Amino acid sequence: MKSTFACSLAAHLADKHTVMLVDTDRGQYTANNWINDRNDAGYKPSIPCITVSSDIDLDKTLKLLDKEYDFVIVDGHGGESRENRTVMMVADAVVTPLAPTQADLDALKPWLDVIEDVRENIENPNRDLKIVAILTQYISQSRIEVAKQYLEHFPDYHLLNNAIKFRSSWQSIPEGKGASEMTQKANAPMRSEFLSVADELLKVIRK
Repeated sequence: MKSTFACSLAAHLADKHTVMLVDTDRGQYTANNWINDRNDAGYKPSIPCITVSSDIDLDKTLKLLDKEYDFVIVDGHGGESRENRTVMMVADAVVTPLAPTQADLDALKPWLDVIEDVRENIENPNRDLKIVAILTQYISQSRIEVAKQYLEHFPDYHLLNNAIKFRSSWQSIPEGKGASEMTQKANAPMRSEFLSVADELLKVIRK
């Protein structure tokens, strides 16, 4: 869901803003593949994307992109990596899509330890790195409540009130399209949930 959400968010924002996607997940490059599919299909607006190679100066690149684009969305590796640490040193927010399963919840603690370590080494002590959790792929409301109770032990996480339910329509999105671009009636619940999450996320980041 991590890359799917990042790409859908890019497509949603690109309707009114300038957006750059940065794919640092060398193992898959899912976001970059999505962009290639989008370009091949001719979907608009077009969204630029760069991938991270071993010789790129990621820190300087992100700072330059931040001056050129309204939003720079980085789709990174799900675990700890040198690239993730570099991104967090200059990012405004870390967004964690999270399925309300015990496995995903248990992974929060070590990930938060990494974020806290990065926070201690940020050059600008006045910059507030926001940490946002989004509950996704939930099946029942009871699982949402369990996850909310668990996340109360991690006050640094800002848990969005809106969540994304598990729906087969997420698997049926055409390659290169985002959730907000699926305007068919059958996709209305998925689209509505995504837009609610995206709007709330932007309000949190802009505070």
